Amino acid sequence: MYRRLKNFSDDVNQEDVYKHFIGMDLRDFFDVLTTTDLHPTLRLVAYLRAFGILDKADPSRWAFNLHTSQQNYKTLLETQYYQCRSVRFQNMDPLQPQEDGPFQKRHRLIQLEKQIQLDINRLFSNEEFFSNLDNRANIHLLTTLWSHINNDIYKQGIHEIVALCYQLAVNGVQANFLQHRQDSELFHLTHFTRASVMHLAFDLSTSIMSFVYPLYSDDQKMSQRMNQIQNQLLLKLDQPLNERINQLNLESVYLIRWLRLLFCREVRVEHVPRMWDFIVFSFEKTGSVDYLDYMVVSFYQQKRDELMRGDYNMVMKMFSGSLLGDIGIEGIQNVCLGALRLMGVGKQEETKTQIILKNTQKTKNSTINYWLSQQIKQGLKLNQNGNTEEGNQMITEVAELLEVLVPENETAFLDVLRSSGYESGIGKGRALEIVTQCLSKHKGWSE
Repeated sequence: MYRRLKNFSDDVNQEDVYKHFIGMDLRDFFDVLTTTDLHPTLRLVAYLRAFGILDKADPSRWAFNLHTSQQNYKTLLETQYYQCRSVRFQNMDPLQPQEDGPFQKRHRLIQLEKQIQLDINRLFSNEEFFSNLDNRANIHLLTTLWSHINNDIYKQGIHEIVALCYQLAVNGVQANFLQHRQDSELFHLTHFTRASVMHLAFDLSTSIMSFVYPLYSDDQKMSQRMNQIQNQLLLKLDQPLNERINQLNLESVYLIRWLRLLFCREVRVEHVPRMWDFIVFSFEKTGSVDYLDYMVVSFYQQKRDELMRGDYNMVMKMFSGSLLGDIGIEGIQNVCLGALRLMGVGKQEETKTQIILKNTQKTKNSTINYWLSQQIKQGLKLNQNGNTEEGNQMITEVAELLEVLVPENETAFLDVLRSSGYESGIGKGRALEIVTQCLSKHKGWSE
């Protein structure tokens, strides 16, 4: 399954793979965010599910969830934005002390729009997507709406979070692969249209900001957090690096940008979704932003050599720019995985697939096949001895591993059976029958 998800764009049976994807156990489903650079539509679905916008437990409710989301957005836009924006001059003193009067609300909204527009004009100016005037107008509206319903509070950087959520929604909708619109398991994908982009982007923005906004709202707590990262967490995890940073007497002001913007300026824009996969995974898993602190340490460690050798001016210049803009997608993944390990997540709850892949990266196929053949042999023996459920489970797990380890899974599986000593079973014996039954119940296996 993991291999097919990785190569999803080229898979001829995308809808079947997608059904298997959304039918995975919840833990495995979210673990995919850390193991695979997902197709844009699958990434969008994973994010919406992680934040509870889509029902976590019941995909059959997703069409209803998306319809409700769209209606709620339309209502919010009409009642909280357009009605406020369209208030006409009233025969009253507009300066009278009525903070919640309609004229005062409209005045604050207009001032908010102007403030946000100044930032939108500078938004990722080198990126074609964000230079598009229609995209900028939509990002401006989404940012204004979010800020307006949150007591007209806006701080620089919020528009960048919203912009990237908007891009995620656009990419997810544009890459929609749905063909069989009447398939009940896929019907929710009919809601992934151009008309749904705004409400999807708004829901994503609202969900992410619910985690991140405390980093904007209280400067004192933000200062305490930065101090805790540099003088406590870094000291605990990497004492030599902590001593070097203190020796350089670095001002941690750059951490404000890193944390509030979820590191989106520290990597190339096209790598932000892959980096955010890990952040969303951590949000879903822990319900907090603690992972961001470990990301800071992992960023430091990525630039350890420069930090240990450079002087104050060199290091501050490095931190003032795109810190990891010079590394590729695999480097970004390693930094994010490093943060998970520092946090203890990767070490404690590494998936079976991750363990097998790590342990077999330099192993010859013949060695792998021999090990798998022994697993199958044991599974078949369990079946023969009446332990059907345990035996079938063992064979099914081998099928999963084969799918990850080799592209030609069916041929390889038959090779493994042969090396298990069940050659006669390939044609007509009990061994193949048992294996086939297991595979027919295993969602990840392609016949």
